[in-house]
Order: sequence, then C-alpha cells, then structure tokens
Amino acid sequence: CTSQVAPPMVAIRATEEADRLGDPRVANFIMLGAYIGAKQILPPAAVEGGIEQILAGKASTLINLNIRAFRFGMSGRPAEVDEGDRRHYALSIFTRVARV
Repeated sequence: CTSQVAPPMVAIRATEEADRLGDPRVANFIMLGAYIGAKQILPPAAVEGGIEQILAGKASTLINLNIRAFRFGMSGRPAEVDEGDRRHYALSIFTRVARV
C-alpha cells in the first residue's frame, strides 16, 4: 500500500472577497492569483497580459476589476475559514489536478 501525503490546502473566501471587490464573478481570478502566487509557475505580468487579451474589447473597468482580483489573490491574504463553511474555495483541488 502506497500512501500519499495530501498537498497543503489554502482556503480562500474567494466569493466573499469578490463580492467586496464588487462582482462575485471575479472569484475565479482571485483563485488564479492565489494559485500562481503559491506555485510561482508564471510571471504575474504574463498572467495580467493574458487577462487583458482574453477580455480585449470589454470595458476597461471590467478588465481592471479582474486584474485587481488576480492581484488580491496574489497578495497571499487568505481568510480564515471554518470547517463547516461550504462557501469557500480550496486550492488543494488545483494542486491535485494541476501538479507542476
């Protein structure tokens, strides 16, 4: 029997933080920022450039909001999460699926 150690889990209240930024839809970029910050697999500037390319043609306020969300995730300020809180997102999902 081979045992595997689960990767460390970083819990982030991505939806709650996205609400504070003004739009719950940016939770995905908060998570992306946290993942990129933890794994350091891409330069943040490259990801921000990608966000600008993906959202090209959209309102500049939308682009800026998504970049702010990404930067918040990169800031390494995860919120405390209670075990019973089901609204949080956990990065362990990403680290198990996308091992780098």
